[in-house]
Amino acid sequence: MIKVESTVDRMDKRITKFEAWLKITTGNVGDEKGQALEQLFALGLSYGLKERDILPETIQLRQQFVDTDGLIYLRKGKSIEIDLIAENGKLTVFEVKASAVETDVAIFARKVKLVQLQNPEKPVHGIFISPGASDEVKQCCSEYDLELLD
Repeated sequence: MIKVESTVDRMDKRITKFEAWLKITTGNVGDEKGQALEQLFALGLSYGLKERDILPETIQLRQQFVDTDGLIYLRKGKSIEIDLIAENGKLTVFEVKASAVETDVAIFARKVKLVQLQNPEKPVHGIFISPGASDEVKQCCSEYDLELLD
């Protein structure tokens, strides 16, 4: 039993060191690289979209919304982050994923619904951005009535 515990301790230390090394070499992909991707799309947004009335100054990055009543997330006070949001008479909500799966689309659809509930006076449009999206992601976007830019 002592040998097993000792081996587990050594493996735990190795894994911890490996995780630290991985964060250093990859630059913490989940945060920094994802934010850089969001900023890249934000800069090209007003130029690349067909709707030319989206002005750069109306684009906001990483906005927090709170489901105060628990209507979407079934838990009062649940906070979510919207990657990009632009206002041009309506609210256009964007989700940016370098690589997406179907659950990412479902989660984004819930975010769009929360923004709709909190802004009943404005139309809300969801745009999911994922280069090279799979057929499953495309189908899921269609089912949730989300526009896909891939």
